[in-house]
Amino acid sequence: MQNKQAVLLIEKIQKEILQNKFQVLSIVEDLKNVRQLTMEENNPVLTKSLRLVYEHLEKNNAFLIEIPKDDFSEDDTESNYKTYSEEH
Repeated sequence: MQNKQAVLLIEKIQKEILQNKFQVLSIVEDLKNVRQLTMEENNPVLTKSLRLVYEHLEKNNAFLIEIPKDDFSEDDTESNYKTYSEEH
C-alpha cells in the first residue's frame, strides 16, 4: 500500500489487537477509512476485502480466524481457532 495514512491506520489496528485492545467500533471505523484510501489507489480487491472484513465485524462483533495445525494427520479432526472479540 502506497498511502502513508492507510499504513498508519493498519499499524494502529495491529497494535490494538496485539495489546488485546480489540474494540469493534474503533476497528470498523479505521477499516472504513482505510477502504476509502484504497478506493483512491484504485485497488478493487483490497477495497472489497476491507468491506467484507468490517461487515463481518459489525455483524458478529468478533473475528474468527482458522489457523491450520503445523503437523496435520488424518486422525486429527480438530481445528484450531483464534478468536478476536471484545469479550476476552
